[in-house]
Amino acid sequence: MKAERWLELKEIVGGALDLPDEKRAAYLDQACGRNAELRSDVEDMLRSHGLNGNFLETPAIGVLHGLSDSGDGQSWIGRTVGSYRVVEEIGHGGMGVIYRAKDLRLGRDVALKFLPPEIAETAEARARFQREAHAASALNHPNICTIYAVDECSGYPFIAMELLKGRTLSKEITAQGPLPIDRLLEFTIQIADALDAAHAEGIVHRDIKPSNIFITDRGQAKVLDFGLAKRALSEHRAPGTIEVDESVPGQLTRTGAAMGTLSYMSPEQSRGEELDARTDIFSFGSVIYEMATGEKAFPGKTAAIILDAILNRAPVPPSGLDCGLPTKLEEIISKALAKDRDLRYQHAADMRGELQRLKRDIESGGVGIAKERSGRRATRWVATGFAILALALAGSGIYFYSHRPAKLGEKDTVVLADFLNSTGEPVFDDTLKQALGVELSQSPYLNILSDQRVRETLGLMGRSPSERLTSDVAREVCQRAQSRAVLAGSIANLGSDYVIGLTATDCLTGDVLGQEQVPATSKEGVLAATDRAAISLRAKLGESRNTINKYSLPVQQVTTPSLEALKAFSMGARMVQESGDATAIPFFKRAIELDPKFAAAFTWLAAAYSNIGESGLASESMRKAYDLRDRVSDRERFYISAHYYDMVTGEVEKAHQVYALWSQAYPKDWAPWGNLAFNEAALGRYDHALSDVLQSLRLNPDSAACYANVIQLYTVLGRSDDAKSAYQQALARKIEPPGVHAYLYEVAFLQDDTEEMKRQVAWAAGRVGAEDFLFSVESDTAAYSGNLNKARELSRRAVESSLRNDQRETAALWQMNAALREAEFGEATAARKTMAAALALASNHDTQILSALVLARTGDLTRAKSIADDLSRRFPLDTLLNGYWLPTIRAAIEIQQRNPARAIELLHAALPYELGLPNPQFEVGGLLYPVYIRGQAYLELHRGYEAAAEFQKLLAHRNITQNGPIGVLARLGLARAYAISNDRTKARAGYQDFLVLWKNADPEIPILREAKLQYAKLQEM
Repeated sequence: MKAERWLELKEIVGGALDLPDEKRAAYLDQACGRNAELRSDVEDMLRSHGLNGNFLETPAIGVLHGLSDSGDGQSWIGRTVGSYRVVEEIGHGGMGVIYRAKDLRLGRDVALKFLPPEIAETAEARARFQREAHAASALNHPNICTIYAVDECSGYPFIAMELLKGRTLSKEITAQGPLPIDRLLEFTIQIADALDAAHAEGIVHRDIKPSNIFITDRGQAKVLDFGLAKRALSEHRAPGTIEVDESVPGQLTRTGAAMGTLSYMSPEQSRGEELDARTDIFSFGSVIYEMATGEKAFPGKTAAIILDAILNRAPVPPSGLDCGLPTKLEEIISKALAKDRDLRYQHAADMRGELQRLKRDIESGGVGIAKERSGRRATRWVATGFAILALALAGSGIYFYSHRPAKLGEKDTVVLADFLNSTGEPVFDDTLKQALGVELSQSPYLNILSDQRVRETLGLMGRSPSERLTSDVAREVCQRAQSRAVLAGSIANLGSDYVIGLTATDCLTGDVLGQEQVPATSKEGVLAATDRAAISLRAKLGESRNTINKYSLPVQQVTTPSLEALKAFSMGARMVQESGDATAIPFFKRAIELDPKFAAAFTWLAAAYSNIGESGLASESMRKAYDLRDRVSDRERFYISAHYYDMVTGEVEKAHQVYALWSQAYPKDWAPWGNLAFNEAALGRYDHALSDVLQSLRLNPDSAACYANVIQLYTVLGRSDDAKSAYQQALARKIEPPGVHAYLYEVAFLQDDTEEMKRQVAWAAGRVGAEDFLFSVESDTAAYSGNLNKARELSRRAVESSLRNDQRETAALWQMNAALREAEFGEATAARKTMAAALALASNHDTQILSALVLARTGDLTRAKSIADDLSRRFPLDTLLNGYWLPTIRAAIEIQQRNPARAIELLHAALPYELGLPNPQFEVGGLLYPVYIRGQAYLELHRGYEAAAEFQKLLAHRNITQNGPIGVLARLGLARAYAISNDRTKARAGYQDFLVLWKNADPEIPILREAKLQYAKLQEM
């Protein structure tokens, strides 16, 4: 087998080692693709080395990712090599074949590691092998595999090292999942000590991962395989730095080369930057994460997904996967995994010290665990604690038994009942439930059943979705929704004072999980009293003091001190659920009038405006919320900051960072994942977007927005059957937002299912927020076939429908969609007139972008440039404006000025974003506009093949362009490109393709007349 082939197999098989059996097939499908020969070789190698037959269970040293195939090469068994007699082969490593041998001088068993014959002659492999020997032989530590000798035999280098019995940490985790906390700390302290010893000698391992850590039968951790290590020379180096010894063979690595195993690389390592000891700290953090949770810190099916996670995303907090972990351990992991190496532990010794202190505190009882860890290991650990407690009590002569209801579990949800208000004062109606919800929503521990899910459950019970939740009704909802507990509140008079009561009850057993009563001496003190009661109850329900102290700002601070303003806000929140965003807006406005510093009211107002398409008003409200963000809870501050970057400044990457932090701080929240998906889709990263939105849907299976986005993402990924399946799931859960139907309409369009398209349009008739959407989508379908007059009528109806519901900005978008279509069809006068009408309705960020594009495409270059320059000045940080829209607009201007080469230069900036779904065209026709404009520029340059490539790109991504006008015009562009290239056969076919699609088109459309003339001229040639 050739070295190149062996190395390819090594990488693939190595990736399979860390996977459980049920995931291995999917991994191999991804890694091998359609290469049947490669897949066969991989499977043969796996079988020949007994991956399913305890491959790493043999008494051998731990091995690197991958296996070698020594089948027909050199065999050492039975031979004497130096002072060693080789007894048997016991394993294959990525950079060596492992044999058990007898040391003839000392009479002990050792392990001999030879380079495989297939690659023994490759310079890179020999250099790495020597590097391992030089690095490891310089170390003498009980937790580093000992090197006895380095030698050669018949030109083949080998290392003699201690023979270990046990298995790798990778196998340990695969076999039993998360490690018990006592074993985890024992091993991690040993590993940290080994790293400290290596770093003290100036050696950076660079490939710390579970398969390079061996757990002996005696419970000792051993760090293996220094094949990627770098060694330092200077005795006076700066802390944490490593200097490469250029005199040692194999010490140099290519500049910019990322060495190591991707899933465990530090950010700087994956970027190919110069490394120091802190890269091992990051990798070690990833290993501890996996030991603690049984899951990789940075999982992914492809290298691109893993790399993005390492560089840009915080891992799911361990507490979100296994809540039996000490908070301190999570903090240690988090610090080790800091993206910025300056924020990590600077030395392994510091990390070792933290782990040792945690171990001591646990053993002394100074650290408690909020919940039991899953599985038998957790049971054994907790039982030990109870045994110690029982002995202590018995020794003092005290015996007792007490039944206490179990605390809430990780996946338990709580139903909030309406407050029982016996004071006769209406100001408390809804208000105190809202205040209680705000206080409890700060907790990352509690999981409150959403209002939407409550309403749906009431419907299934045959009750009105708006029925008040008395304690009895709430208990039935709790049982139907498979929640755990009901939290009921009450307020009553006590003379001139008030008493606030809270009770949490297990809705199946009736056990009281927690109860509080707090007095208030005045009406103004009721909110503070509700706060105190809620905080005390959170502790009784099992939440740790650490998170309560961190996430428990007073409700007056995070909402409003005004009961009247809070009541108006509460009514708005209720109206959102009962009758939609538009009806809630007056209540949020009233709350703001009563308290102009009510940040949460501005936030909800912005969300309501955004959901009805009023992007300008939404942006204005969110800007005010952002200015008041110190008056909200941590959770809502995440929401406001992220949406401020999304909606106001347009800084997508900053929004990404906030969403990642939000999901880490509140692992049960679905919203940050859904918003991450929206941003990923805008950037064209559809696989990432789908992964994020599915995570959001797992956390909130009743999210209408998630279902709509799942259907759309499946559609753009070409997975129409999955899109239809998601649609059916949404209907089964009685979830039918306009987006669900509009996006299924697009699926039907792609499959030429006209009956389904009609059904979706019929469903939308008369529905607020749906009718206008489907009218506009239908207008694009009409235009796709050249029925421009019908398209105009449908756009007019879409605008009228929006205006009937006072959604002026939405109406303007539908009108701007029509204007852009007119421009591309050659109807310049109609385009400008329609554009002007749209701007009269709403002149905001989105409509101004589209107006500049319309003007550029119709030749009004002065106005187009003026608007573009103004947008650039006002929104200098907007990612998609400056990366997608402005290059497209300015390129269109350059084409009109007969400077197509400059247009192509400008469009280079749009390359990273051109396949995305950016606002304002997320729901407006004309996606992939930079591609279309680039194709037009190449036509102007008479570079037919390059133009054809751009138009082919549009046709190849029909799942994205769908029924947008440039999707069909790309066919005409392709015909023109072939004509320029003198490929008459393909040009004729291209024109015929377009003209057949437009056989029933309105005959006076300018671009159709041009196409017919060009085709006729081509026929004459």
